[in-house]
Amino acid sequence: MDQAAHFHPLEIFPVFRRWPYSPWRDLVYSAIWNSLFGLGFFVLNALASSRAQGWDALVAYLVISNAIGYTIHGLF
Repeated sequence: MDQAAHFHPLEIFPVFRRWPYSPWRDLVYSAIWNSLFGLGFFVLNALASSRAQGWDALVAYLVISNAIGYTIHGLF
């Protein structure tokens, strides 16, 4: 099967190329990718906001980023 058909964005980093394709691998990679985006948006909001951000805000960012990311993952 075509290798490009199973490309995941995390494979731009060499460490993530060492595991062979499987649907479970892609689900784990998507969780990592989505969580990195959620964490990034949380940090940006914390830097731009004058009030402190708590664990509840971090969890909200992670849940929302994973919901959006897995929706995109499912569409592909």
